[in-house]
Amino acid sequence: SYNSQPFTMQGVGHNLSFVAQLPALRYLSLAHNDIHSRVSQQLCSASLCALDFSGNDLSRMWAEGDLYLRFFQGLRSLVWLDLSQNHLHTLLPRALDNLPKSLKHLHLRDNNLAFFNWSSLTLLPKLETLDLAGNQLKALSNGSLPSGTQLRRLDLSGNSIGFVNPGFFALAKQLEELNLSANALKTVEPSWFGSMVGNLKVLDVSANPLHCA
Repeated sequence: SYNSQPFTMQGVGHNLSFVAQLPALRYLSLAHNDIHSRVSQQLCSASLCALDFSGNDLSRMWAEGDLYLRFFQGLRSLVWLDLSQNHLHTLLPRALDNLPKSLKHLHLRDNNLAFFNWSSLTLLPKLETLDLAGNQLKALSNGSLPSGTQLRRLDLSGNSIGFVNPGFFALAKQLEELNLSANALKTVEPSWFGSMVGNLKVLDVSANPLHCA
């Protein structure tokens, strides 16, 4: 990680086929390599469980039409993926749909996301952790967390969230940890949670401008 030679400086780009040639590989960090073009169109591995791809420019890669849309799809055993600091302004459902279905932990912190399609979480049926800290979300108002989601940990800290739809968390029956710290919330409403509030073990609403009655 923190490679001083950006991946696009060499004339032939970078061939990442070496990943498939390491049959015992479990963890790979490609972090902070300024990867954004002229690399292999897909990573392939049957053994890799965790990939740190933070600090690259996936926004530019996914802007290339379908060229890199399936970049992670060949990682058949992947359970942990860090896509933090990748300059993402949007995350289309088709991008999530092309992530490995085995994924349990997805980190998207410190991007530029002002919108998230919550219903698209059904495309990752095993997802337990979603980290969206440090983005630009202003409201949780487009739908709700979908029924049947296995989500246990949701980190929304460091956004600008000032409004939450009634029932937004109500269908997330497995949710145990919720971080809403450092947002713009003035109240915390029971209506956000519905009947699942009894399953929640950790709730962080620190550093909000809460109005106490």
